[in-house]
Amino acid sequence: EALNVLELIYSLSPHSKEFEQRVMPAEEDDFISDRAAFSGTDRDFEVARVAHYKRTNYKLAFEFMARFVKTIEVMLDGHLQALHFQQPLTAMWYVQETAKQHILDTIPFSAPDIKAKAFIQLCGEAHSESKHIRQLSRFSVVPARCLRLARRHLPDSAHRPFQIFLANDARMMQRLLH
Repeated sequence: EALNVLELIYSLSPHSKEFEQRVMPAEEDDFISDRAAFSGTDRDFEVARVAHYKRTNYKLAFEFMARFVKTIEVMLDGHLQALHFQQPLTAMWYVQETAKQHILDTIPFSAPDIKAKAFIQLCGEAHSESKHIRQLSRFSVVPARCLRLARRHLPDSAHRPFQIFLANDARMMQRLLH
């Protein structure tokens, strides 16, 4: 799976610059798209153009998938280590922005152990809320026996009433709750 490969790439890259140069997408591409400005044969230009588009596709795919792999720094045996992990589905799509901000605003910075306990507790609450929002997003007013047909022929908004509220990071749902 692509996300597992990205975790591996991020873990190995600090240990080998050669590996990093081979697998990380290039920041800039020096391809000249104007045929008149390209020095070489038509065949050379076509080969360079195809290679450029392959590099561009790789870079776009890498950047897209990298959004779902997160990094956290942890102390292991007295050394600071980077731990790479896949962001859970509920965290990607169902955690409200207000819940994230509440965690940031509430965490006490007095002592590391207090900070860690508070963070875990608040994240547990946010996770429970996100699971509830996920269940609501899947709720349909169509009876279970007709649900397969509804999914095939109706837009989600026609049979899933909470889709409207859960759009835009659940802002409409927040209005209902308060």
